[in-house]
This record gives sequence, C-alpha cells and structure tokens, in this order.
Amino acid sequence: MRCVWKPLLPVVALLFFVGFPARAAEVPRLFGTFQPEVGVWSEYRVVEKDSGKTTRMRMAIVGREGDGWWY
Repeated sequence: MRCVWKPLLPVVALLFFVGFPARAAEVPRLFGTFQPEVGVWSEYRVVEKDSGKTTRMRMAIVGREGDGWWY
C-alpha cells in the first residue's frame, strides 16, 4: 500500500511557514522607545490600535551580549 500523505508533507510545511511572518508582524515594536540599561526595570504601556486595549509590560535587563540584551 502506498503512502499518500508523504507527497503532501512539503505543501503542509510551506503553508505553515507562509503564515508565520504574518503572526510575527503582530508583535509590538519598541524601537526608539526601548533604551535598555543593565540592572534597571522598565515599564511600558502598550495600546492596541484596533480595540484601544491597554497592556502594561515590565521587564528588567540582566545582561548584555554583543548587540543583544538578556531580559
């Protein structure tokens, strides 16, 4: 008996990865506002454009490695 699903696997994988960038675009952008300092807490208020829902986000920077930050 032939395995019918094997030829469909690349198509399913392609559909999964095509939708991924759209979900990644929903992440709030903090560029320009995000000025981290190691050892300091920061608090940001994020407002959704569509619904006006407000979310408070707190983060602490615990280290830096190259151009990246550990939080």
